Amino acid sequence: MVKILAIDDIDDNLVTLKAIINDIFPEITVFTANNGMDGIALAIENNPDVILLDIIMPEMDGFEVCRYLKEDERVSDTPIVFLTALKDDRINRIKALEVGADGFLSKPIEETELTAQINAMVKIKAANRAKQTEKERLKKLVEEQTRELAQSESRLKGIFDNLQDAYTRTDLSGTLTMVSPSAENVYGFKPGELIGKPIEMLYAKKEDRLSLILALQAKRKVEDFVCQARKKDGTKVWVSMNVQFLIDKTGQIAGTEGVTRDITERIKAETELREKEVQFRNLANSGVALIWTSLPDKQLNFFNDSWLKFTGRTFEKEKGFGWMEGIHPNDKDICLKTYLEAFDHHESFEIECRLMHHSGKYLWIRNMGTPNYNSEGTFVGYIGHCFDITDLLQIQHDLRIAKEKAEESDRLKSAFLANMSHEIRTPLNSIIGFSELLTDPDFDKEQQGDFIQSIIENGRNLLTILSDIMDISKVESGSVTVNRHPVEVNHLISDIVREFAFKAKEKRIDFRVDTANANQQIAINSDGSKLRQILINLTSNALKFTHQGYIEIGYRLIENQIQFHVKDSGIGISKQYFEQIFERFRQIESAHTRKYGGNGLGLAISKSFVELLGGKIWVESIVNQGSTFYFTTPL
Repeated sequence: MVKILAIDDIDDNLVTLKAIINDIFPEITVFTANNGMDGIALAIENNPDVILLDIIMPEMDGFEVCRYLKEDERVSDTPIVFLTALKDDRINRIKALEVGADGFLSKPIEETELTAQINAMVKIKAANRAKQTEKERLKKLVEEQTRELAQSESRLKGIFDNLQDAYTRTDLSGTLTMVSPSAENVYGFKPGELIGKPIEMLYAKKEDRLSLILALQAKRKVEDFVCQARKKDGTKVWVSMNVQFLIDKTGQIAGTEGVTRDITERIKAETELREKEVQFRNLANSGVALIWTSLPDKQLNFFNDSWLKFTGRTFEKEKGFGWMEGIHPNDKDICLKTYLEAFDHHESFEIECRLMHHSGKYLWIRNMGTPNYNSEGTFVGYIGHCFDITDLLQIQHDLRIAKEKAEESDRLKSAFLANMSHEIRTPLNSIIGFSELLTDPDFDKEQQGDFIQSIIENGRNLLTILSDIMDISKVESGSVTVNRHPVEVNHLISDIVREFAFKAKEKRIDFRVDTANANQQIAINSDGSKLRQILINLTSNALKFTHQGYIEIGYRLIENQIQFHVKDSGIGISKQYFEQIFERFRQIESAHTRKYGGNGLGLAISKSFVELLGGKIWVESIVNQGSTFYFTTPL
């Protein structure tokens, strides 16, 4: 409930002021006081939304009362409007502003001026309340985050003290400045034995430390740097280091920090694995995927059943076939380069390329092979195998497209939110601006009607924007429901015409109805509010983008459906945008929307509603000649 406190030493003034307020705002509660002290007490007790304060009062004038109230935290956010009998009393106005006044009303009080002031001050009070609530919320949030930070620090200390890997930190000279307790597990030293010592003493080879520093200078961060470390007792262990530069507040390198893990067992296992892998590969290659072997002359001399099935030629035909002949011409050079490098370095290879299928198509394969050499190092029975990865690559392609679409959707939503901020501020600024002008004592009364009309129109625009946001939010969350009932189509069309007739007349545009079914009484079982919203969105767009000519609204009966249309002679739409304009958040990207304003949600909402009603929506348009939007719904 809105509360107003009026303070004036003349009772008649208070009675008159209260009567005016109750007449204009019957829902507002009015408190009165005829002196400053009583007024302060009432303000603190009731925390009103607006205080109307007379300047000239005995004992304690309005300036003292205002100063007192603005210094009291309990009511300091309450807007105060001074009542003055002199319109041109600039000295008192300046003094009132200095003590914290938010507005002025001249006596005798005019209803329109009082109405505007009260409405504006109530909004200020509401905003102040919201700001105070947010301030308190932020204070609690800071306190909560401070507690969480303290807890996190405590947990981190616990983690640091119980690390299994060794954490070390050095200065620029390489001297150890911090060592975790776990260093004893890796190096055998207690932290106190290492502080102040050069970190090189922990390396089995000093050149490994130099290699690490060179890698850091190139990358600023090195992961899984493998070398041998020296323990306190002189034994050597294999370790893996993750190290990075320490950067000070000025952006300069201040030292290094890193984590060291003992991987001796891992290295031992990897060595054993590599030895077994060679044996296993030679065995496994004979029974996996497309397997083949070739001689030094590049002729194939063995292929398994999978190879023959893939290529479609018999063993006799395949024997002697060159292993480069089935590869796609565009892939031959890279394949040959890969094969020759493998031969030169006695290494296995892996490459993806296209191979001719028996159907005549080229399919993507992952080709892996191992060159074999005799004891003298001479190349002898090349062993290779490959897998058809065509489907895998298609899946990867589809995933990449899906990822790009998701990123595009996020980008459009971000742009939509930025546009919403602008679209909401524009009418709001107009409303506030014209409202302030109406309260100006020097305001030209002849402009009052224009200003009030601007406030009303911008208020309607703001309401439309907020309604669209609510609608698209419901659509996004899937909470839109359909409420079907009989809808008289001609009556619905007439309502739309009446709603837009005045705007069309203002723009000198002929707004007409397709009379093909004017004499029929057609009723459909549908959601009338959603049909109305769709037609309003389409008509509003037509009016926005049409500068001269006409707009036509109508419908046709087609089999068991009714087809509505909204036609205009406006600027038209390029064919490339026919699908995009119905996508959510997409229209904000178009040059037309940026030029003419709007939030870009109308068509997206309309499409969602049409589909909910069991129909479809589309557009036909020619640039600079006009557009026709159609949508259907079942009878």
